[in-house]
Amino acid sequence: MRIRILLACFLSLIAFPILLRAQEPPGALPAAPAPVPAAPKKFTPADSSADPDNRHVRVLRFKIPVDGSLDLPKLANEGLLLCLKCDLLRRIPEGGDGEPWEGGPGSALWNRGGVGYNMENRGPAPAELLLIELKDSYAITQVRVPYSERDPMLVDPSHFRVRLENDQVRVLQLSLKPRDGTDESQFAARLEIALDDLRANELFPGGKLVESSQSSGGAKWNEAQLKSIINAGEKPLDELIVEFKHPFCYQAETLNSEQDKNPELKKYFSELQGKVAKLWYKKMPPEVRGGETGFLALRLTIQQDGTLLEDGIEFQEVFASDSLVGKAVNAVRSAAPFPPLPKAIPNKETTIRSVFLYNLSSRPGAGCHD
Repeated sequence: MRIRILLACFLSLIAFPILLRAQEPPGALPAAPAPVPAAPKKFTPADSSADPDNRHVRVLRFKIPVDGSLDLPKLANEGLLLCLKCDLLRRIPEGGDGEPWEGGPGSALWNRGGVGYNMENRGPAPAELLLIELKDSYAITQVRVPYSERDPMLVDPSHFRVRLENDQVRVLQLSLKPRDGTDESQFAARLEIALDDLRANELFPGGKLVESSQSSGGAKWNEAQLKSIINAGEKPLDELIVEFKHPFCYQAETLNSEQDKNPELKKYFSELQGKVAKLWYKKMPPEVRGGETGFLALRLTIQQDGTLLEDGIEFQEVFASDSLVGKAVNAVRSAAPFPPLPKAIPNKETTIRSVFLYNLSSRPGAGCHD
């Protein structure tokens, strides 16, 4: 097998920086008509204008009152049905037998593409559902999200649990007490859906803190992120995270347009890349030769004299095993110190994004581009 391994770097300057009736016998008195049970009411989608609709997913929102029923639209692609508020539902596929759904809020069912489903609400309260259509073709050529040692179910199983998982998606439920937080975890491209109103602080590598809020039932799309989540509210935080296993989309540019036009910068980064790559290629872990994939993005802080400080390596995205991560980090540390910063960089220090690709192309494949 031909193994392709690439290294890409680009600079970010600090300062520049989802009815029939029976016949009556003659002379007989008219029979009282038999009572006919009322047919369940049919309902249409609720307003979903604010829900994600991108190249990967389309989100539809439904409400079913007590004793009501709903014909779900027949999707061209596979779909995921999520319960936001429900007690007892019944799902009936066209031409098939019905099945009860008693999972409660946060539970999920998989809907097959090209099949129509009817939903009946047999619970004591109105039900609210989300139907997520997976718009991608999921062709064999699409890259699957690589394994990560920083997967939330590995690093923080006390706060996350799996509600549904198959070859295409994984549905996690995150539960946090007030002021409680998660360990730093690597998430794939996903939908984040609030089961109740929530306020949270998201802490990213390098200490960047972002405040966020969502209304109950709100859904938002996020690309891959490495972060920890802190419940900033006074009530428990409950959220569904629908991760998509493929396609795996990533960014591995070598130079931005400004750097590409500057010969001095272009030469400097070429030399730096070559120095790291020379050490990185040596004695690759056996799993790489066996075809294991990995993606690692680091942010390096380099001093004016080329020194890499002890805390100068920051993880940005980690879709790789510890072995592959260690191989890349060791190569960077061994290559330091680097040449002094060129005059085109007047700062006392600068940051460089360094990307390591294990058995991945320098450009992601089908499903990642419009």
